[in-house]
Amino acid sequence: MIRTLSAVFALFIHIFSITGQEISGRVLDYHSRQPVSYASIVYAQSKGVITNEEGEFSIHPDQVVDSVVISSLGYETLTLKEFGPDMTLNLMPQTTELDQVFLSDQQLSGREIVDLVMQRLEQNYDGNPTELQFFYRQSNHQELGFDVDVKKSSIEELNQDLMDEILANVPDESGSYKEMAGVLYGDYEEQKIHIEKAAQLYNQSDNERLEELSTQLRDILLENIKDDSFLKIRTGIIGTKIQAKEIKEDLEQERTQEEIHPDTLARQQRKGRENFHKWAAQDVHKLFDGMFWKEDNPIDFFLKPGRYHFHLDGYADIKGEMVYVVDVEPKRRGDFKGKLYVNASDYGVQRLDFENVKDLSRFKLFGVSHIDDLYSGKLIFSKNTQGSYSPTYLELREGSTVGVRRPLKIIERNRVVPGRNKQNQLKLDLDIDVRQVTTYQFYVFQEAPMEAGELEQIEDYMDFQYEVFDSYNADFWKGTTIVEPNAAIKEYTNTSATP
Repeated sequence: MIRTLSAVFALFIHIFSITGQEISGRVLDYHSRQPVSYASIVYAQSKGVITNEEGEFSIHPDQVVDSVVISSLGYETLTLKEFGPDMTLNLMPQTTELDQVFLSDQQLSGREIVDLVMQRLEQNYDGNPTELQFFYRQSNHQELGFDVDVKKSSIEELNQDLMDEILANVPDESGSYKEMAGVLYGDYEEQKIHIEKAAQLYNQSDNERLEELSTQLRDILLENIKDDSFLKIRTGIIGTKIQAKEIKEDLEQERTQEEIHPDTLARQQRKGRENFHKWAAQDVHKLFDGMFWKEDNPIDFFLKPGRYHFHLDGYADIKGEMVYVVDVEPKRRGDFKGKLYVNASDYGVQRLDFENVKDLSRFKLFGVSHIDDLYSGKLIFSKNTQGSYSPTYLELREGSTVGVRRPLKIIERNRVVPGRNKQNQLKLDLDIDVRQVTTYQFYVFQEAPMEAGELEQIEDYMDFQYEVFDSYNADFWKGTTIVEPNAAIKEYTNTSATP
């Protein structure tokens, strides 16, 4: 009897110690000791987290946890019965019996494998609609270099000192993040999104002093520009006209927008969700437009194979399937390098890693330049219940640099006020450099087929939970399977936010 009571007591201690306990750590490759990105850490049905690019994860279970299962493409699954915080977990790569591969098509070259991929596109990526439970994150990082030289100003307060102080308070680096979880319905051509939860990390003002200076600049313009004037704006040989009344109305609206009626706030929140839904649909469609067989896709390994060298690098085992590993190197006209993982039995691409090796576009004219210099990512697919390939993980990183080195002249003209037609004048020299990198991540953790005609019946849903935060909020996603935030997201905060 005493032994039985002791066992029950020990069980209760175990339950209470596991429920609510933090489970965290880092997942590494057993041999290379490199992080295993986007591994699944599951503690219950559809509950868990996905490791970030550093292989890190942390979860706070909302129920009793008996075991934790760690799995990743190309690795043996690891099941834990004992766990806690700050664990280091080593995943063992799946081994392959190479003799099985050599029995079939062992003489195929890398180029022949690529040709067979294209021949089997229709069978492997048939486009039957599916229902995908997903998590999505967009990360934006911007670096700004900004210099303004005031050459002439007829408004005394609008001078070089004011410009210098404003620019000194503009952050050199800034970022924003958007995340959502929900269901994606559709195929590779058409998609509809049902968002369940969405969050945005966004700084409307990075510090109080910048807000004060912006208000000061706005008030100077309101006091000095007449309603019935128009502004003639010229940079070099390019010019335009803007009615001053339109600018003043916008500035007045900013100044009087301190108190918002509850009905107006509700409409704004509704509009915010609608805008988020529209943005989300566009971004996800962009990712699906980036499939390797699409005509307008910059990744042209398959559509223009003559621009690349394909080298069969070996074989691997992905979820029990034998795959060819093919390295891709550019010839003189190729823009990318990469690696392909192609199923040895049906020639479906199970993974594609790509990275540009040269700028994709360059433009420079009259002191304005634009360079698209980053396009990289990975596409990972797995066989669905219908035997064709569905996306498991899609990632895209885009980067561009914009420069402006031009003079700017703004002249206020007014034909109504007696006296001189020219009211005010401002001459500036602009020197601007903006570097922006955007990362898109789409992770699927559950897939199911859809019935014929079901996609057409799906309607937009706008009543999802949507929040805008000025600092990272770990509680918002509690109980939802997400990709673990990286350090930049966890440390993200609005320095001007009040506690």
